[in-house]
Amino acid sequence: MKKFCLEVFFHNRLKKFIPFTAAAILSGFWFGVFHLNINQFCYAWVLGIIFAYVNRASGSILTSMIMHVVVNSFGGVMLYITNAFYKSQGKEFAEVAESSRSDIKQMITLIVVTGILSVGSFFLTRIIIKAIAKREGNNVEAVKDNAVA
Repeated sequence: MKKFCLEVFFHNRLKKFIPFTAAAILSGFWFGVFHLNINQFCYAWVLGIIFAYVNRASGSILTSMIMHVVVNSFGGVMLYITNAFYKSQGKEFAEVAESSRSDIKQMITLIVVTGILSVGSFFLTRIIIKAIAKREGNNVEAVKDNAVA
């Protein structure tokens, strides 16, 4: 949670001096850096940006904190289930993951599927953030980009 609180701290300070979008991107970048892992950096940067927009839409840090807990919990549960699945087949998860990375066809398929899911998720995220803003009475569209939300 310290990483998340630092990201919010940076964002709240930055948005006073630079436009909201730039502050969200920069604070999201630092959120990714604080994970100290290139794999986590990639998705944490994007999530940091999303968390900034959700924080703005809801007017509360609590919404972003709940999202952070859900993302971490989902990852942990999926890792546990995947590991248990491969162990039941007499395989080690690390070996299966490494063999998957060396198969170029499997990697291309993964990139295409992930890309399609990412585009769909982008639009779904925008819809959800707008719904949160509407429910909380925060008109995100009307707030100027450089205004303190």
